[in-house]
Amino acid sequence: MHDESQSAPLRPSTRRKWLSRALNLLLIAVAFAIVARLHRFAAPPRLDVAGLPFERLDGSPLPPQTLQGKAVVLNFWAPWCPPCRVEMPWLDDLQKSNPGIVVLGVEDDPDEYANGANLARRKAISYPLVRSSPALHQRLGGISTLPTTLFISRSGRVVHAVTGALPEVVMQRFAHSAQESP
Repeated sequence: MHDESQSAPLRPSTRRKWLSRALNLLLIAVAFAIVARLHRFAAPPRLDVAGLPFERLDGSPLPPQTLQGKAVVLNFWAPWCPPCRVEMPWLDDLQKSNPGIVVLGVEDDPDEYANGANLARRKAISYPLVRSSPALHQRLGGISTLPTTLFISRSGRVVHAVTGALPEVVMQRFAHSAQESP
């Protein structure tokens, strides 16, 4: 008689496939961790985001009150950057699920503003997308890696600065810590 409570052992070929996939995921996670450590971004300790003049991708100004009194997730991206495109829906979900946070996508390639706007429309992105500016780059000391994301508290304190793609769960955690920080 067969006991249904015990599961059948995995066949050797299935076990090898499962182990191979698990090992690949582990290697990818380690690679992301190493790259993140190698490319640390030296963000300023404070950043008055609301005091910077931002222009939307179409050239219209972003009203400063959009950012006042809110924690800000400042994400530098470009439409040709695959990790940037992966993060976009996660950032959009972050914006929609956290009314005390403003996600601001800074398109960092001036030659790609039209492509960035088209990509955002296709992905139904609702958070504001703005143009990068020399003033912003000067204030931050330059952005050399995309994506680069800063999590800024309501008081302007840079709580987290990350170069490279972030898993969605880490993004959520960092955003909540920025929202809760003074």
